[in-house]
Amino acid sequence: MSSGKTMRLNKIFSADGRALVVAMDHAGHMGPVPGLVNPEATIRKVMEGGADAVLTTYGTATRFGAAIGGGGLILRLIAGQPLTVEDALRAGADAVMCMLFFGQGEVETTRHTGELASACAAWPLPLAVEFLPRVEEDKKKDMPGLIARGSRVAFEMGADFIKTMYTGASDGFRPVVEGCGAPILVLGGPRMDAERDLLEGVRGALDAGAKGVAIGRNIWQHPCPERITAALARLIHDDAPVEQAMREL
Repeated sequence: MSSGKTMRLNKIFSADGRALVVAMDHAGHMGPVPGLVNPEATIRKVMEGGADAVLTTYGTATRFGAAIGGGGLILRLIAGQPLTVEDALRAGADAVMCMLFFGQGEVETTRHTGELASACAAWPLPLAVEFLPRVEEDKKKDMPGLIARGSRVAFEMGADFIKTMYTGASDGFRPVVEGCGAPILVLGGPRMDAERDLLEGVRGALDAGAKGVAIGRNIWQHPCPERITAALARLIHDDAPVEQAMREL
């Protein structure tokens, strides 16, 4: 790995090899949803809470990127969108992230991932891939197997780290981590009412070998984004049990 890529990854992953990424790219397709109406204020809160990096869109990055301070910036690039790796670099990105689907949208996102992998290698800029299965219900019976396969495909295509679903049990997720050659960050999914449920899921993923999280709505739609970020930081960087992390709330 080149020194330039390593330096950029070090802005996203802490010295312990783990990362707390706050995903704030939702407004790109959802509009000004609660929690993202004022991106600058939200960024400042999560960075205060201990976030390592922010995943966001070109508009937010170019307008409010300074609020990230010394943290990492991951720019979301979408298949079919004209933004390029060069645009990401001009915006100050430390990595770019694309989608990779199995099932619906597979051809388009596979092509886009390959194109980005080639462009990122030329600079060099870290590439993150978010993998999600979009398959029929009967094919979701072996979700750990799907996640394991998709994560490995993303790695083989050139991903430096991967964002994907936690399968809900450490034993089921461990083979996903062991079979993938790149660090895995677990996503947060829909907004959860119970903070403990979120923290227990993250604890299980970390125990299975995940290197952190890339969570959105469960952070910036929380009544106190800085506090839930601090609780997650306790799990990720202090390796604390859930009970200790809950004290941050």
